[in-house]
Amino acid sequence: MDNLAIGIIMVVVLVVLLIMKFPIGFAFLLIGFCGYAILRGWGSSFGLLPTKVFGGTASYLLTVVPLFVLMGEIAFVSGIGEGLYKAARALLGRFRGGLLMATTIANAAFGAACGMPEAATAVFGKVAMPEMLGAGINRSFAAGSIVGSAGLSALIPPSVLAIVYGFLATAPIHKCLIAGILPGFLTVAVYVVMINIRVRRNPELAPPLAAVSWGERLSAFRGVGGMLAVVLLSIIGIIVGLFTPTEGGAVGAAGVLIIAVATKKITRKGFSKALTSSGKTTSILFIMVGGLAFFSAFLAGSGISAAMTNIFIGLPVSPTLIVILTLFIFLGLGCIIGPFPLMYLTIPLMAPIMKALGVDLIWYGVLAVKMATMGMITPPLGINCYMLRLVLPEFSIQEIFKGAGWFLMADVVIVVMLVAFPRISLALPSLMR
Repeated sequence: MDNLAIGIIMVVVLVVLLIMKFPIGFAFLLIGFCGYAILRGWGSSFGLLPTKVFGGTASYLLTVVPLFVLMGEIAFVSGIGEGLYKAARALLGRFRGGLLMATTIANAAFGAACGMPEAATAVFGKVAMPEMLGAGINRSFAAGSIVGSAGLSALIPPSVLAIVYGFLATAPIHKCLIAGILPGFLTVAVYVVMINIRVRRNPELAPPLAAVSWGERLSAFRGVGGMLAVVLLSIIGIIVGLFTPTEGGAVGAAGVLIIAVATKKITRKGFSKALTSSGKTTSILFIMVGGLAFFSAFLAGSGISAAMTNIFIGLPVSPTLIVILTLFIFLGLGCIIGPFPLMYLTIPLMAPIMKALGVDLIWYGVLAVKMATMGMITPPLGINCYMLRLVLPEFSIQEIFKGAGWFLMADVVIVVMLVAFPRISLALPSLMR
C-alpha cells in the first residue's frame, strides 16, 4: 500500500472519530502518530512527538487566544449579555418584530465582547427567550433568532474561530480578525431585513409592543456603554496599528475586568469562574493545536496535501468556482462535526490549495468561518440548536431547527454576496499594515 492510500485511510478514520465525538485534539494526535509510524516507523514517530507537539503550541501568535477568551468569559459572567439585550430592546422593541431584531443586534454586540457562539446561545436563551415568549412571538421563530444570530460571535472580532483559522492558514491573525467586521454587519442587516419581511407578511409571528420612553432608553444604554467602549478601543486599536492582536486582547481583558469591578457586576466567585473557564477553553484549544501539528507532519509525509493541491490546480475551472466547491465541502462536513474540528481538518489541506490558486487567504478565511457558523445551525449536529435545547428543555429540537432554517436561508444570501463582492471582507484589512 502506497503512502497516499495510507493517508486517505487515516483521514477517513479521523473523520469517523470526530463524528463519534472522540476528543478532537487527541484524535488528531492519535491519527497523526499512528499514521506517521506506519509511514516511517515507530521510532521516528516517538522521536517526532515532543518536537511537533511543543513546536506547534510554543508560538507567540497563539498568546492572543487566552486573552480574548478571558475577555469573553469576564463579559459573560458580568452579565453584559443581559444589559445589551435590554439596550437593544429599549431601542427596537416598539417595532413589529423588534424583539427579534433586538436579539440579533444584541448578539452582534455580545460577539464583540465574547467571541464564543455557544456562550451567546446560552445567554440569550435565558435572557431573551422569556421576554419574546411573553410578548407572543412565535416560539420557533424566536428560537431561530437566538441560534442564528449567535453565530455572529464567531464572525465579529474577537472571534476565536478566526484566530484559529489565521494560525492554521499562516495568514495574518490581526487581519483575519478585522476582516469579519463588515461581513458581521452585513449579516445583521440581512437578518433584520428577513425578520421585517416575515413579520410584515405574517403579523401573527411577532405582535408589536408598547413604546419605551427616551429616559428608559438612555438608562439601558448607560449600563453597557463602558464595556462596549473598551471592546471598541481594543478592536480599533488593532485596526489602526496601535496594538498587536495580543496587546489588544490584553487591553480588552483588563478594561472589561476594571469596568466590571467598578460597576460591581462581577463577584469574586464570578471572576474565579471566568479564570477557570478561560483556562479550560485555552487548554482544549492548545491540545488541538499540538495534535494538529503532528497530524500535519503525517499529511505532508503521506503526500495528501501535494496530491490535493495538484488535483485542484489541474481543474479546468476558475479559482472562484473552486472556492465555491470547497464551501460545499465545508457545509457538508459542518453538518456532522463542530466548527473547531472542521477548521482543524480542512484548513491545513485547503489553505495551500488556495494560496497556489492565488486566492486571498483573508477573504477565504471569512468564507470558511461563515460556513462553520452555518454548520452550527444545520441538522443533524447543529451545536447552537442543541445548546438552546439544553438551556430550554421545553423546546423540541425540531422547532428549533425549523426556526433556524430561515436564518440559514439568509446565510446563503450572505455567502453569495461575500463571494460576489470580496471587497466586503477585504476593505478593512486593506487599511492595516
